[in-house]
Amino acid sequence: MNIKKHLPWLGALLPIINAQADTNPNVVIIYIDDMGIGDIGCYGGKFVATPNIDKLAQDGLLFNQYYSSAPVSSPSRCGLTTGLFPIEVGINTFLNDKASNKRCEQRNYLDDKLPSMARAFQNAGYATGHIGKWHMGGGRDVHNAPSIKNYGFDEYLSTYESPDPDPAITASKWIWCDNDSIKRWKRTEYFVDKSIDFIKRHKDSPFFLNLWPDDMHTPWVPEFKQKERKSWAKKIQFYWTVLYTWYRFDYYENATVFGKLLHGIGMLLHVPMVKAYKGYEKLCTRFKGKDTEYVCDTVFIRYLEKNTWKREWFKEAVYMPFENRKIPVPVGYDGRLTAEYGDYMKPAKAPTMHGGLILDPDVPYTEYLKKENK
Repeated sequence: MNIKKHLPWLGALLPIINAQADTNPNVVIIYIDDMGIGDIGCYGGKFVATPNIDKLAQDGLLFNQYYSSAPVSSPSRCGLTTGLFPIEVGINTFLNDKASNKRCEQRNYLDDKLPSMARAFQNAGYATGHIGKWHMGGGRDVHNAPSIKNYGFDEYLSTYESPDPDPAITASKWIWCDNDSIKRWKRTEYFVDKSIDFIKRHKDSPFFLNLWPDDMHTPWVPEFKQKERKSWAKKIQFYWTVLYTWYRFDYYENATVFGKLLHGIGMLLHVPMVKAYKGYEKLCTRFKGKDTEYVCDTVFIRYLEKNTWKREWFKEAVYMPFENRKIPVPVGYDGRLTAEYGDYMKPAKAPTMHGGLILDPDVPYTEYLKKENK
């Protein structure tokens, strides 16, 4: 069967592929939801490094003239799948619930009788698979959308915006929820692992695969969620308060009533302070070894937002002049000081629980000592 006859744009693409191989080539379409030209290094993007995509461009063909069938999810996917203009297939914006689709004068799903790239490959003897976002019908209150199988796919798994949602990522009727066994921040990794498995199983026969991740589209859900961080911070604050009060009882005469109570409880339960410290240390090192982006001062955990700094600022030390010697300081000292003090080179009164200080970076600290001793 001649695939070129099925889809006009495929006929233009295959000569490029066939120039590199005489046999039927394997085809993988990585279609990243909401990624724009400015996000990719090979097109000049600088915000995030994309070395693997850049290597694909370097070793392959980089288009500098191109046309998108639509700037929105559903119609662009329909255009890519069918080779037709989205308006021809009756979908002009993103598919939503039935009432919204009606207001936008569009269908509820892509007609499965239209041409399909996957079906063309399938009819030519290819194994076909779709992994990732679909958004060409199904989900919300649209329950009669054709199965992904009807469009020519032998294997498939997708998100809630499809007729065949994967239970691992759709515990609710929304893009994600806490009960998903595959969390939102693990979804792309899940899609990639499933794609690799598909490729390995079909390595001895030609295959066509859609890998369509959706992580760049909202909602963005980081692994270390805000509410989890606040819960962790409150635990540290509680531990620190208890231990500090306990410490003051053992080492200071002016112990508070709370300190005396803690000491009494510790004696009663036979819990020495060193054991309590181990629990505190375990809590503080909960994320030890993880490549976190930020670190914080656990002593002043109640001011978490103010006392949270970039980890890269502390990766190494540099030596800076101080009086007649050089002392080690964090390589990111400028960011660290600016985050807390703003223009830290400008003399200012520094509020502190231990009194007020007047600091001038151009005056040696010995001069302040002289004034204090007078």
